[in-house]
Order: sequence, then C-alpha cells, then structure tokens
Amino acid sequence: RDVGAERLEEWFLHFFELRCLRMDQLSLERGVLVQNLQVKDLDGLALSLVLSSDGRRGIQLVRKVLKMAMEYYPESALKLVIVRTPSFFTMVWKAISSVLSERTAAKVRIIGANFYSELAKDIDPDQLERMGYPH
Repeated sequence: RDVGAERLEEWFLHFFELRCLRMDQLSLERGVLVQNLQVKDLDGLALSLVLSSDGRRGIQLVRKVLKMAMEYYPESALKLVIVRTPSFFTMVWKAISSVLSERTAAKVRIIGANFYSELAKDIDPDQLERMGYPH
C-alpha cells in the first residue's frame, strides 16, 4: 500500500520529535548532552530499485528528511555510519548529501563490507551482536 510522501514525511517528523524528547530527558538525567549514533545497512540495495520511479521518489524523500533533521535537530546525531554500501552508492550519496551542511556531512561515515572494526570503535561488541553483526 502506498502511503504517500507526505504521510512518510509526517511520520519522520513525529519520530524525530519523540526521539528528541527522549534524548532531552536522558540529557537532563545524565547531566550531559545525549546524542545518537545511527547505523544504516544497505546490504541488498539494488541499482534497479534506485533507478526506478519509486527509487527516485525515495531519494527525494531521503533528501527532505535529512534536510529536516539537519535544520531542526542538528545536535541529535553524533554520527551516522552507512555500511555494506554497493559500488554505485557514491553516485546516490552525491544526490542525497548535497542538502547537508558541512558540519552534518562530517558526521557521516560510509563503509563498505569491512565495517565491523569501525563500528566496534563506538559500539560495544555485545550490542553489535544484538544488532546482527557478530564478530
């Protein structure tokens, strides 16, 4: 079922707001700014999907969502790590990342298939295993 781009944008806005409220609460409890580290796994992303009309609409949506996150929640992200990127992802990333500020873009790491050691610098190995990345 196609929910439409507007509904997805609305969902992301609500998600960001909820996450922001929770992170604010944790920051007050801990006495330090709490930020999130996000891992996006692109294993299985096919070029045919990206080039389809749905894929192009998806890229437009990702650009809008990233821009919204950057404008309204700039300090919520500590780092975004994109793993198992297909070879064509560089082209896709250029189209998506053009909306990011230099400061936000510096928080993004794109890693291919050999990502475990990079993730292990920031994420406990037990947590990585729970995320489906056993060593």
